[in-house]
Amino acid sequence: MSPPDAPPLELSQLSLRYPGSGRDATPVVRAVSLRCDAGRTLGLVGESGSGKTTLARAIFGMVPAASGTVRVFGREWTDLDAAARKRMRRRVQMVFQDPYASLNPMMTIGEAIAEPLVVHGLGDRAARAARVGELLGLVGLPADYASRYPAQLSGGQRQRVAIARALSPGPELLVCDEPVSALDVSVQAQILNLLKSLQQRLGLAMLFISHDLAVIRFIAHAIAVIQEGRIVEQGPRAQVLDAPRHPYTRALFAAGLTRSIGAAAAGAARIPDDPGLGRTT
Repeated sequence: MSPPDAPPLELSQLSLRYPGSGRDATPVVRAVSLRCDAGRTLGLVGESGSGKTTLARAIFGMVPAASGTVRVFGREWTDLDAAARKRMRRRVQMVFQDPYASLNPMMTIGEAIAEPLVVHGLGDRAARAARVGELLGLVGLPADYASRYPAQLSGGQRQRVAIARALSPGPELLVCDEPVSALDVSVQAQILNLLKSLQQRLGLAMLFISHDLAVIRFIAHAIAVIQEGRIVEQGPRAQVLDAPRHPYTRALFAAGLTRSIGAAAAGAARIPDDPGLGRTT
């Protein structure tokens, strides 16, 4: 059983290494401590190669910890047997960067969304079909899209399907790994607004990974900045972005890595900051 007050995600002094032998293994994540609370979004921002995606894989138990811990709803992956891991993965789902690569082109949209329900043994055929229709409506797509194939959809529509698929087993934590970076700017704003709306409606916790500070400013309550596998700064959104202390955070601005995501994003970034998250430097 998970502790009742445990946060959806808590990393404590987590270090990860690329495959290797003992000291010859290359460190990729170094002593990272993060926490994501229910109903909140933690933005993880850094350049390509900084360790963001490796960290996301560790959250799913796909990369073993060299040291430190990954706790999901208060439980460590290493403490879970196969059945418990399967149950936990129902509570934790991922939205990937490329919505086309994350969907099987041979499956209809309905089959793709229903697949996690089949894997977890949820509902009969009729109940799964009803759930697919409900989820398509939830992400703003018509019910008759269930019979279409990924190649018949636009990039933004495919990402909506990927989100519906992630939501199908009823998760409490979404890990979003660069989910809008492959989309046009105008579509980015639509998907970000959708994710914010879903979070408010469903009470989801989200870890949102991006290299784009403009996207992170829009979506996150709190922000952690990662450089070469280390968290160099973290805190409430305004604290990190409006008064950054670490040179690397300031360098992200100076290098012009932020991009406009349109007036919708600029005008809607009014979600409250997370006052409980401190800063490490």
